[in-house]
Amino acid sequence: DMIEKGIQKKQPINEGWLARYLNTINNKSNFTAIAAGAAMPLSLWGAPTAVSVNNLGDFALQADGHFNNIIRKAYND
Repeated sequence: DMIEKGIQKKQPINEGWLARYLNTINNKSNFTAIAAGAAMPLSLWGAPTAVSVNNLGDFALQADGHFNNIIRKAYND
């Protein structure tokens, strides 16, 4: 737990080291992190836009056609 929370001694803290970092950057995306697994890793606890996906093959975004075209273009360029 201490490694994932990024602390040196046991202390009450409700967020992980990666979540603290993600909360300091100016990121306007919908997802700052995607974790693979059934549960959110402790390192991402407290990151408001992090998601955990049990099976990446089942991950899909529900969006309008314009957004889908933007994503498709970003991955094809």
